[in-house]
Amino acid sequence: MNTPNQHTDTLPEIWLISSWLEENNQEFAKRLGESYPKAAVIQASDLSEMIMGGDADYDPNKNEENERRYELIIRNMCLLARSFSEAGFLPILSVQVHSQFYLDAFCNYLRGGVLRFATIVDESTRSPAEINNKGLVIHVAELDTKNIVDTIIENSNDARIM
Repeated sequence: MNTPNQHTDTLPEIWLISSWLEENNQEFAKRLGESYPKAAVIQASDLSEMIMGGDADYDPNKNEENERRYELIIRNMCLLARSFSEAGFLPILSVQVHSQFYLDAFCNYLRGGVLRFATIVDESTRSPAEINNKGLVIHVAELDTKNIVDTIIENSNDARIM
């Protein structure tokens, strides 16, 4: 079982996982959560499904409605993260971060804590270029889910963006 790094014990710690893979998008955050004694996984897709009507996609680059939906998802993910953190859980947010603008939104909403950011890509996908070198970038190649999660945990200091 992992515990948050000792130097961050007084500050709330939050993980932000941005997977750009076609499959297993949500599995990494869930597996990461299982490695901690108390964690809460907050999936963007779960919040997106709460919205009835309109375009079902939450790609902010698609149109204005999707951009508003994406921003609403980010804001609510961060509110949930703060609530879970205050209750003693390690929040793990799972969402595709589409640009530096949206990564900054997470940083602003989650100010006052330690934010760790990991982006997961393979040879056929890429994260947006402007956030490509932020936090921890994992090129999965031949890695299975367990190895990916182990890599995230082992390199948690490299993942810290605030």
